[in-house]
Amino acid sequence: MIDMMAKIDEAFFQKKLKEYKDPEFAIIQEMDSHAKADESFHVTVNMALSLARRSREIF
Repeated sequence: MIDMMAKIDEAFFQKKLKEYKDPEFAIIQEMDSHAKADESFHVTVNMALSLARRSREIF
């Protein structure tokens, strides 16, 4: 039976915390990168459509 009163030391806790937080941080960074790219895509498409709508006036 597992000793329910067993304690972990600070070094083990910090090691495990880093083990779980590093991938979480990488995923958050990747999500932020995708969100920025998505916003940039929408702005670019909006400009292209606006230009296409006004192409007769412009040329």
